Amino acid sequence: EPECDNPLSNFAASIVNLRHYNLGFGTAGAMTVITARPQVLGVGEQKIALTVRFLAEEAGAGREGAADIILKHPLLLGLGIEDKLRPTLEFLEEDFPNSKAADSIWIATFSLDGWLRPRLRLLQTHGQTGWYHPSTLASLTSKRFCEKLGITQKEYDVEVSRGVYPVYTVHVPPSHAPP
Repeated sequence: EPECDNPLSNFAASIVNLRHYNLGFGTAGAMTVITARPQVLGVGEQKIALTVRFLAEEAGAGREGAADIILKHPLLLGLGIEDKLRPTLEFLEEDFPNSKAADSIWIATFSLDGWLRPRLRLLQTHGQTGWYHPSTLASLTSKRFCEKLGITQKEYDVEVSRGVYPVYTVHVPPSHAPP
């Protein structure tokens, strides 16, 4: 067990953790992941195993596919399964049934309510649901998204704020209404 105050030991332990789960990318791949996203040094062995299993089994990537996804999007290792990965998978399966979820699960690094769902609603509202792929939905800048959709930045911002700050209707019984 490495000491917490020894960065080199933590680094070595993280490489061992990544390799231990037979991700198929060995030390060089582990170094690539850690160099690209040093934050993964803080991801524990059990979390790595759970994330790999989720990507391989639930997202349908298989073992090799899970390794490829992690090499390309190492931040997924730090995301919670219940609060980020599974809701994103459900979003993909529900709203993009013709896309392979494993190919787009990386969009979990974006906010569902503050980025992805508002964009999908805007596309649906404007009848433009044919040109996009989940990756495109996620990766376009807001400026480029607005240009492609033909809307203003203000229209976009209003829709995004609806997702982040939902509007609640409060029912006040007549007996409690102000005079």
